[in-house]
Amino acid sequence: MSEAVDGLTWSRSKADLRLYRELFGMSVAELGRLAAVSGRTVRSWEDPRAWVPDRTAWMAVESLWRDADRMASGLVAGAADGPVTLPYGTGASTLACIASRIAAGRLSAAGVAWDASFPHAPGPDGGKARFRLMTDMLHAGGERGAALFGVSRQTVIAWRNPLLAGSVPAMEAWDALDARWKAMVGRASALADMMAGAAVRAGMDGRRPVAPPLTFYRLRSDWDAWHGPEDGDWLREDCSVWLAAVLLRDRGLPPSAVYADPYPEAAF
Repeated sequence: MSEAVDGLTWSRSKADLRLYRELFGMSVAELGRLAAVSGRTVRSWEDPRAWVPDRTAWMAVESLWRDADRMASGLVAGAADGPVTLPYGTGASTLACIASRIAAGRLSAAGVAWDASFPHAPGPDGGKARFRLMTDMLHAGGERGAALFGVSRQTVIAWRNPLLAGSVPAMEAWDALDARWKAMVGRASALADMMAGAAVRAGMDGRRPVAPPLTFYRLRSDWDAWHGPEDGDWLREDCSVWLAAVLLRDRGLPPSAVYADPYPEAAF
């Protein structure tokens, strides 16, 4: 059973911690700095065969989540007054960027249009801020973006760089990115609906109305064990999972996650 102090639990699943790290857009080294430990320690925390995070780590990630959620809620609330432009800088793991990614996911799931801009931009950026936000969220920068868009890695870097105003994403790249984004948001919404429905049915049966855990894929090999090449991409699925966790929180249902079993035959 999880021990709790001040409403915070720290003996939660390792998949929960990995989910937070993906939501924050952090490397293991960055999360290590947040929790005042080494990147190697964070890898151990996420490894199902190694030791678990302590209370200090959970309090650090929960505190960052609350701050980002509060900021994201303020950004989403602005949609009532007209089109929303989300601020997005070049540091994916900064509080403002985390909040803008959460807000973008919420707005997209609600069917509300949004845009993004670089802070202190002197004028229109040709969509580069929005492109950077979406590629950060979908893990489609660098080599992965180059493969998705059919261009060089340096081209993707230039499209994402606010200082290279003359290099803007090609229409073909936008089409590929928009399709990937739409699939991710649709999957997240479907997962949230599925888990919320299960919680409602549990309550009707006299059981505690909690959402079942979301399945998170720690490694590409875990995804490949369960899925074929036609089933999509494991990192996009993990992005859908953390967005589904956000959407569940919005419904008053605390989310949780478990790692996918790397050996599917053991589940049957």
